[in-house]
Amino acid sequence: MGVDPNLSANLETFFTMQYPSYELLFCIEDKQDPAVTLVNNLIEKYPKIDASLFIGGTVVGVNPKINNMQAGYEKSKYELIMISDSGIRMKEDTLLDMVQHMKDDIALVHQMPFTCDREGFAATFEKIYFGTYQSRMYLIADLLGAICHTGMSSLIRKSVLEDVGGLKAFGCYLAEDFFLAKAIAETGYKSSISSQPAWQNSGLCDVTNFQLRLTRWAKLRVAMVPHLIILEPLR
Repeated sequence: MGVDPNLSANLETFFTMQYPSYELLFCIEDKQDPAVTLVNNLIEKYPKIDASLFIGGTVVGVNPKINNMQAGYEKSKYELIMISDSGIRMKEDTLLDMVQHMKDDIALVHQMPFTCDREGFAATFEKIYFGTYQSRMYLIADLLGAICHTGMSSLIRKSVLEDVGGLKAFGCYLAEDFFLAKAIAETGYKSSISSQPAWQNSGLCDVTNFQLRLTRWAKLRVAMVPHLIILEPLR
């Protein structure tokens, strides 16, 4: 068990967001995780920010991410809920930008995956991929009305999420982001892409793990939207 070298810096950007009122709900599965100390240090450093730490999660299905978040979700008090991975870095106006995209007919605002500037071949390789092939695929899928939502950074209307069973309803899926977006679309609400991308900023970066990640994504696309595979060579 270790800590991403960029984790503390990434998490701190959530404390420095410029938005009138928000809460931070950190969810960590294992109480022995070193990230617990990092989060507690940040909560102490920023006492004016409404922040809480939830440890242990709640088992509601096979998806570890949903299990980990469920306890925090149950205590959330605002209508808009942002779900963000720990490797994401926020800008001061990122939350404001996402909220501004949440129009009356929209219930899901998501960010197109991209990366921060990092050193090394693997980091450059990732940035090229997310700035070319992945971004084209993401935007074209959105243009065609296909579900392209990735769950690394998204803003959701809690009332609409509750109408489709709440967060726990997606604990039975490994690709919870796809099925969550699909369920919201079936309610009649739309989704929107934020003007800011999701700034992935993991300090642990190597080509092998990135290739495994792409393979996992490809298998999920084949299983969930096989018709789009035909179009992929054209993108």
